[in-house]
Amino acid sequence: MEYSKYGKLKKEYTSPLNYSFYRFCEFENEMIVICQGEDASSDKYGRKDWKFVYNTTYDEWERKSLAY
Repeated sequence: MEYSKYGKLKKEYTSPLNYSFYRFCEFENEMIVICQGEDASSDKYGRKDWKFVYNTTYDEWERKSLAY
Protein backbone atom coordinates (compact mmCIF):
# COMPACT_ATOMS: atom_id res chain seq x y z
CA MET A 1 0.00 0.00 0.00
CA GLU A 2 1.16 3.51 -0.72
CA TYR A 3 0.21 6.37 1.60
CA SER A 4 0.48 10.14 1.34
CA LYS A 5 2.47 12.06 3.91
CA TYR A 6 -0.86 12.69 5.67
CA GLY A 7 -1.63 8.98 6.02
CA LYS A 8 -4.23 8.80 3.26
CA LEU A 9 -4.20 5.65 1.13
CA LYS A 10 -3.03 6.55 -2.38
CA LYS A 11 -2.71 3.15 -4.06
CA GLU A 12 -2.81 -0.51 -3.18
CA TYR A 13 -0.43 -2.76 -5.08
CA THR A 14 -1.10 -6.42 -5.72
CA SER A 15 1.61 -8.96 -6.32
CA PRO A 16 2.20 -10.37 -9.80
CA LEU A 17 0.14 -13.45 -10.66
CA ASN A 18 1.55 -16.62 -9.03
CA TYR A 19 4.07 -14.62 -6.94
CA SER A 20 4.08 -13.21 -3.42
CA PHE A 21 5.82 -10.05 -2.27
CA TYR A 22 9.07 -10.65 -0.43
CA ARG A 23 10.70 -7.20 -0.11
CA PHE A 24 10.42 -3.73 -1.64
CA CYS A 25 13.16 -1.28 -2.55
CA GLU A 26 13.75 1.76 -4.71
CA PHE A 27 16.59 1.96 -7.21
CA GLU A 28 17.31 4.92 -9.50
CA ASN A 29 13.82 6.31 -8.93
CA GLU A 30 12.06 3.03 -9.82
CA MET A 31 9.98 0.92 -7.50
CA ILE A 32 11.40 -2.58 -7.37
CA VAL A 33 10.08 -5.62 -5.58
CA ILE A 34 11.54 -9.05 -5.01
CA CYS A 35 8.86 -11.72 -5.29
CA GLN A 36 8.92 -15.39 -4.47
CA GLY A 37 7.24 -17.52 -7.09
CA GLU A 38 5.61 -20.89 -7.05
CA ASP A 39 7.55 -23.99 -8.08
CA ALA A 40 6.42 -23.54 -11.70
CA SER A 41 8.31 -20.21 -11.87
CA SER A 42 11.67 -21.64 -10.81
CA ASP A 43 14.62 -21.90 -13.14
CA LYS A 44 16.50 -25.15 -13.81
CA TYR A 45 18.44 -24.70 -10.55
CA GLY A 46 15.31 -24.29 -8.42
CA ARG A 47 15.67 -20.54 -7.84
CA LYS A 48 12.30 -18.81 -7.66
CA ASP A 49 13.02 -15.30 -6.35
CA TRP A 50 12.52 -12.75 -9.12
CA LYS A 51 13.03 -8.98 -9.40
CA PHE A 52 10.06 -7.00 -10.71
CA VAL A 53 9.99 -3.32 -11.69
CA TYR A 54 6.74 -1.33 -11.59
CA ASN A 55 5.81 0.11 -14.98
CA THR A 56 3.76 3.24 -14.29
CA THR A 57 2.75 3.60 -17.95
CA TYR A 58 0.95 0.24 -18.00
CA ASP A 59 0.26 0.12 -14.24
CA GLU A 60 1.73 -3.36 -13.87
CA TRP A 61 4.79 -5.26 -12.65
CA GLU A 62 7.38 -6.38 -15.20
CA ARG A 63 9.59 -9.35 -14.39
CA LYS A 64 13.22 -8.38 -15.00
CA SER A 65 15.64 -10.96 -13.64
CA LEU A 66 16.42 -13.49 -10.97
CA ALA A 67 17.06 -11.95 -7.55
CA TYR A 68 20.31 -12.86 -5.88
